[in-house]
Amino acid sequence: MADAMRVGGLMRCIFACGLLLAVGVPGVGGSKLRTTPRLQWAQRQGMLYLKVVTPELIQDSVEISLNSTQLHFTAAATGQLYEIRVNFFRRIEPQQCEWEVKSGEVQFTMQKKFEWMYWPRLLREPRGTGNLWDHVGVDWRRWKAEDERYTTPIGRGEDDWYDEDHALKKVAKFPFEEWDDTMVPLLNASTISEWLEGKPVSTILFFDRADQKSLMSHAMFASISKMIKDHVPMARVDKGNNMLLMKKMHITRFPSAQIFLESGETLPFDPSVFKRGRDLLDFLFRQTQPAWGDLHNLTHAEAFLSNYSRVAVGMFDKAG
Repeated sequence: MADAMRVGGLMRCIFACGLLLAVGVPGVGGSKLRTTPRLQWAQRQGMLYLKVVTPELIQDSVEISLNSTQLHFTAAATGQLYEIRVNFFRRIEPQQCEWEVKSGEVQFTMQKKFEWMYWPRLLREPRGTGNLWDHVGVDWRRWKAEDERYTTPIGRGEDDWYDEDHALKKVAKFPFEEWDDTMVPLLNASTISEWLEGKPVSTILFFDRADQKSLMSHAMFASISKMIKDHVPMARVDKGNNMLLMKKMHITRFPSAQIFLESGETLPFDPSVFKRGRDLLDFLFRQTQPAWGDLHNLTHAEAFLSNYSRVAVGMFDKAG
């Protein structure tokens, strides 16, 4: 299929505009009996493993829609149509999703958006609300006990996740994950060059998911991305999956950011110094302006100088 590629024996999900991914063929419905398949799951600190159990699966009938909060799966089998819609407890990175069709099951490997957090449950809805929980179980072959080093979450207001009674009964929300980052694509070593190509000015955030300052800069980038996308396109690179790229680019501290010019020049800057999105927005807009300008009179000079805390002024004799 043109929209999917084989990666290490797995099919990588193709992320489209932050909204939808679809792989498979249409027409698997008809008069078939609609059945909710069994769903098994396991997790690590940064990963989520799902297994959709589908006996007698017709492999080329699989259809998958995926975004950062939801998975919709359909597939045909002898005399029936499997369908399940999963609303996740927290966000995932759909660009990093991989899936593989095996005999009688489809296995997914997903990266959590904030890899330091263990989820107290899989579904956004707590147990006892809706019928989907009747079809959800643990994949004990992949399950691993939580690492005690990470029982304390990073981020304010999240302590109740680890109050077991509260976390299991509370309807999940996304307090630090609600920003729209569809305009800030997640790049890696194989996609960064293509993304930079043809852009006069662009900027990339290099972040560490286990770092609080990175989290704040990530949210700030996402919050202004739509306002500046036509002037300074924005992207991000995750340290955890791109250590060789970080080494090649000599990036050793996080968060870090760089402005890239079409000429090949780069301007590193520390995104954590900006306390408001407005400040970062103004800084990036200034990078699209000419490096120098003429001051024609005293009024013009005063207006110009009032915008900057530091400025270099040169005086030249045009006649010379």
